[in-house]
Formats: sequence, C-alpha cells, structure tokens
Amino acid sequence: NKAYYIADEPGWNGQSVEEVNEKYDLVDKYDPGALKWTNFACADTQDSLEHYISTLKDYGMRADIISLDYYADNGVPADIRVIDNPTVSGIGEYVDILRDTFEKEGKVIWFIAQGFSRKSVSEEVNKWVLKFGPYQAIVHGAKGISFYGFHYKDYPSFNFGGKEIDKAARPDIIFPILKELKESEEFLAENPIKRVIAPVDEKYNLIGSFDGIEYSVFKKGSEIRIVLVNRYNYSVEKSFDSMSFEIKPPKIESLTEWKYLFPEDGVYNSEEDLILDQKEISLDEEGSFNLHFEPYQVYLLKGKLPNNSIGDISQNFIEWISNFFGF
Repeated sequence: NKAYYIADEPGWNGQSVEEVNEKYDLVDKYDPGALKWTNFACADTQDSLEHYISTLKDYGMRADIISLDYYADNGVPADIRVIDNPTVSGIGEYVDILRDTFEKEGKVIWFIAQGFSRKSVSEEVNKWVLKFGPYQAIVHGAKGISFYGFHYKDYPSFNFGGKEIDKAARPDIIFPILKELKESEEFLAENPIKRVIAPVDEKYNLIGSFDGIEYSVFKKGSEIRIVLVNRYNYSVEKSFDSMSFEIKPPKIESLTEWKYLFPEDGVYNSEEDLILDQKEISLDEEGSFNLHFEPYQVYLLKGKLPNNSIGDISQNFIEWISNFFGF
C-alpha cells in the first residue's frame, strides 16, 4: 500500500492546522482511500503535556499512520519536553502517549529512529542508543520502524564535501537491525500476548519501583518471539520462566538468543553479507533462565512451544465443537 506523507512535525514547525488540512483534502480528492501519514516531534512549544496531546489531535486525527521521531543520543531539553524523563528511555512513554491518543481511533503507530551518529557522542553510546530506541518503541506498541539519517556521510568519516560535519550514517548498526525486523515482522505485526512496561502516572512519568526490564511477547502457532530491553543506564540481572511470558504449561521447549552482525571486514553488498549470531539459552527443569542486561541492552529471543500446548489444545477443541454443532 502507498501512503502520502502529509506533514513533518507540523505543530513544532509552525504549520497551521488549516495548511495541514488542505493537504489531507488534496489526497482525499485526487486519491480517495489512500493512506495518509503525519509525523510528530517529541517536543512541545509550550512545554505542556495537555497542549502536546491537543496538538496531536489537531493535526493527526485525519491521518491513518501516526509516527514519532526521537533522536535520543543527546536527550530532550527540559524546556520543550512534556514528560520528566529526558533520556533515551523516554521513547517508551512518548509511544504510550501516541497509542493512548490514537490507537482507539484505529490508527497505526510508527517510530522514526535515529540512523546516524554524532561526532560529539562517544562510540559506546552510539552503539547502544541506535538499537535500544526502535526496540523499546516496539515493546511499547509501535508497529512500524523507519530510520532517519542515511543521507549523511558514512561513519567513521565526519567529513562531507571537504567540510567537517557532526553527523554520520551508521549502516553498520542499522542494517543488522533492519534484517532482524524483516525476519520478525510477521510476529511483530500482531498484538503481543504479553507486554511488561514501566508503570507511569497520568502525566506519563514513572511511578513506583520497577526492575528496568521491559518486554513484549509475540506468538504464532507454536513459535514465539520476545523483545526485551533494559531501560536503565546500569546493569540488571533478571530471572524468567514460562509464566513470565504468559506461556501456560507445558513450558517453553527451547529458547534461542539471536541477532545479526555487520561483517567484520566492513564489506557489505547485500543483506546476505550479514552474520547471524545465535546461541541457545539454557533452561532448567522448570523452564526458568536468567539474563544479564548491560545498560540499555536489547535481547531478541525466539522459542518453540510443544505442539500439544494448552493453547493449541483449546483452539482445536473449540474448532471441533464448532464443526460438530455446525456453527
């Protein structure tokens, strides 16, 4: 399906609602039924959550696709953000705001992730922030991911046309993520069977105690995919079992950690050059296991369930009853 890009951060960039509505009208007139897409900033001109949500509604209610961009390596300044959290983990709460505002209206939420590094930011930070952002957005409910910044000169050169620049595209980090997303899209397009995210108040600020590990579990048949992120800037140890992921007995049969890596020699011609790195997770007799999370670390897990799991039996029984009674 095609979609028309209606506006980019219209409220933040000073476009009037009338201007944006004219673009919606134009698409509706000349290509009725086509999808319409509007993107929003993670900032508000009045530093107000209420004004931010009002702006989202004013500019976004006629769109089919709503997206948010958040280039998080340097955070969001206090005078323009609408939540207390200025760090990269604030992505989750901004996605929550979009979901709460638009999902009941049947709109799809996307996240525009950072695809570039800044020269002023350490390489260590660059590596974790570029992967954490899109995956935390997915855990919180984003159904589409796009990366911004590939028009910049490739890293590690911060020189373009003889001039020093502050930004550089990072295909070495982003291409593996795109491959991971491609291989997971049939799972991620579904609603998760379980989502665990940090608790927030009505202002989308963190409340209570939380261990830092957010995750969503996606299931198709006897296969599962789990996306886990550590939203804290310190290490966390956490134990899991089948019930952690809403998997009823019998327990998970096997579980594998997996990710893609860029070629060590830096030579990339196609996605076939990416290297699949995976290892089986050791499960005890109860199906339990432990994970160690470095700051902002992402884990991707894929697992198999026994074919005769309770969920499958229940579904088969329902189908048998339906067929027997003819409904």
